[in-house]
Amino acid sequence: MMLYRGIEITYESIRVWVRNFSSPAAKKIRKSLSKLSDKWHLDEVRVVIKGEVHWLWRAVDSHGQVLNILIQKQRNAKAKQCDLVASQQRG
Repeated sequence: MMLYRGIEITYESIRVWVRNFSSPAAKKIRKSLSKLSDKWHLDEVRVVIKGEVHWLWRAVDSHGQVLNILIQKQRNAKAKQCDLVASQQRG
């Protein structure tokens, strides 16, 4: 894309740019993320993917941050809640 516009960029210049600007950007993103809450709830949604019914499960904390996502073909709420709780305790 840049060469098409007549601008020649080397791999070294990209590497230097990434080294200079990626660290401050990562720090800014980490700072903006809220801390995880100890209170969360489980969302359950029925979705159709390519004509097949699936169940979408999301564990969401009190700040609205998605903790875990799972899609499955069969609905088994009790088993999925146990599975999501166990994964939150591990992570």
